[in-house]
Amino acid sequence: MRILALENISQNPLCTFNSFMQPHSLFQKEKLNCVIHCTQTEVFADPIKERATAVIVCHNHPSGNLDPSREDRDITQRLKESGSILGINLLDHIIFSESSYYSFLEHDEM
Repeated sequence: MRILALENISQNPLCTFNSFMQPHSLFQKEKLNCVIHCTQTEVFADPIKERATAVIVCHNHPSGNLDPSREDRDITQRLKESGSILGINLLDHIIFSESSYYSFLEHDEM
């Protein structure tokens, strides 16, 4: 997979058996920190419509620096809380670069 130079955010809804449904691109911005413009409404709109039971949020860091920003951590917490209310579990938030990734789940931050 080729990593774009733009920052991209997508969500990947999952059905009852945690199999992937159709992924959805939410944003594509030339500037950094577009994740902070992503709202709970935008992340959960399609999973609600598709009756998903869980979601994984992904975005890239074009800089290659995989360290989550404060904004990355804040939106993860807000999405986790919102998903809990909606009954749609946030399973993971993954940040990826050209050569690697950072998983909030793998770092016990979920």
